[in-house]
Amino acid sequence: MLLAAERSLEEGESALIMYPTKVLIDDQLDSMRRLAAAAGIDAHVEAVNADRLHRLAAERGYRSHGEALAEILAKAPGVFLTNPDTLYYILRMEYRGGRSLITRLFSVGTVCVDELHLFWGAQLQAIYNMLSLMAPGRRLLVSTATHDEDALRLLSHPPAPQRVEARPSPVGDTVRHETLLEVYTVTRHPVLTPEDAPVVAGIAARLYERGRAAGGKPPYLVAIVNSIAFSEHLGRLLRETLGVDVAVVNSLTPPEERRVDAPVVVGTSAIEVGVDFDTPALLFEANNAPGFIQRLGRVARRRPGLAAAVIPYSAAQRLAQHLPGDTLEYQQLVEAARQALSPQPSHARFIESPHGAASQVAIAYTLTRKLADTESPRRRLVEAAQIAAQMLPPALRGHVEELAEALASGHTYAPLSGLLGRGPAAQLAAMWKLAKSYVKMGVRGAFTSLPALILLDGQPRIGSVDVTDLPKLDFEYAEDEAQLPPEARRLGAEPPILIVHGLADPRHRRHLKVTPLDAGRPWHIGRFGFLDTMRVEAGDSGLAEKIAGILRGLPGYLSPYPRDWRLSALPSHKGWLVLGPDALVEAWITSQPETRG
Repeated sequence: MLLAAERSLEEGESALIMYPTKVLIDDQLDSMRRLAAAAGIDAHVEAVNADRLHRLAAERGYRSHGEALAEILAKAPGVFLTNPDTLYYILRMEYRGGRSLITRLFSVGTVCVDELHLFWGAQLQAIYNMLSLMAPGRRLLVSTATHDEDALRLLSHPPAPQRVEARPSPVGDTVRHETLLEVYTVTRHPVLTPEDAPVVAGIAARLYERGRAAGGKPPYLVAIVNSIAFSEHLGRLLRETLGVDVAVVNSLTPPEERRVDAPVVVGTSAIEVGVDFDTPALLFEANNAPGFIQRLGRVARRRPGLAAAVIPYSAAQRLAQHLPGDTLEYQQLVEAARQALSPQPSHARFIESPHGAASQVAIAYTLTRKLADTESPRRRLVEAAQIAAQMLPPALRGHVEELAEALASGHTYAPLSGLLGRGPAAQLAAMWKLAKSYVKMGVRGAFTSLPALILLDGQPRIGSVDVTDLPKLDFEYAEDEAQLPPEARRLGAEPPILIVHGLADPRHRRHLKVTPLDAGRPWHIGRFGFLDTMRVEAGDSGLAEKIAGILRGLPGYLSPYPRDWRLSALPSHKGWLVLGPDALVEAWITSQPETRG
């Protein structure tokens, strides 16, 4: 990517490199600067994300992040490292000075996307839409460690890209050292629960001692798990049993406090991608093949390593059957993992479906709404649908063009009658709600960053939480200054804000119950709609009102259980309420004959 960026710099153009997480941007920013200096490349390398814009605006006294963004982009030509949400908001002209910012943004000559496999469903659709705007006439580089053929196929329309794949070689640097892999089954549940923490802590403690004996710099052990709650429980137990500093890195940890140099680092997906750990020991949880491969890659990068995989019982049995022996090549292990553990599909075919067409129109609406010269919902949706079709390769435009024609002519779009309503007026109203709901959300969907005062481990800090994490937390809602605790005032926190005291007791967990209402009746299982009216039960009327306000207007799908554990969902009556664009993905998955039941 740096070599491609150098080509653009020589031509007087900038390069834009998109990474999935802020942690990875910080890691790659230092690496990119060192590499450029070592290679003699004269490159101005700069991060462009919300944290950087916030700091720069505070330093300069700017009134908006848009002014900070304009200062950074003015340093062209340069290499700008950003994330999908920041780029999405620039293209939507959410920052002050939006038109001029887009003009500067489109002066880039190279666009790169790292870790493509981390995006799926509606997220992947948003990425493709941004690439369709940014890529024409520019160099486009996409990298992925555990690729999905459906996702890559969507990139393979004319002009077809050149594929470069890694293969073992007898020459060059070693990129993967010998690893001793131990496999454990701790629970029969799909994911680890707090009750499993003592057993996992025992495994981790043994790994730590062996890692410390190997010498070198910390961390001597890195542990990567799926759940925020489990990471907190495991971190606490390891502090007590080992008596050493344990850094916990998850979505409750503010960026400035995300340390990866403690003797033990425990984290969630926030540290599984790209962070270049030099650790002798790794413990990781995996319930799918891509996750297994991705997380195993955090160890043995610079020296031989030790890894312990905690996987479901049935997967461990299948893995044993597929392993060709006790000693094997890395590629043999990868193939065995793919056979033994479940895949983690990209759901890329969603983009080609009628459900994806509705999402495509909603995305196009968010990108064009500030340029519209009409207030008519029908005309604005028709314009958005026509633009949405142009953002896709010709072979994928069929459903979007059909939806555009139905909206323009006032006819019913039959493939989505069960989703949007059976009459043209009902479909128009539903599409208008859907388009407006996408304005409330970023690339990743519904509310991944609710402001929160986090009071964990006696160290108050300002952070954010995902709305779907609320049932796992002991929290309350401060609506005004009088409800703020003293810690909030010292840190300058402003209401309204969530006050997170810690993790909910798994035996008495506070469940956030959201019951959508339709003409006074609860939704039926398998129903898609919008959360315009609802009843929220959270044990606190103020909190219930706040959560209802957050969710109001979002699309939702009531399901017995999410068909993919990555979907944004809250427990509700009789099942789960899947939120935001993921509601369309869940409706699409459910409609597939091979996935029913």
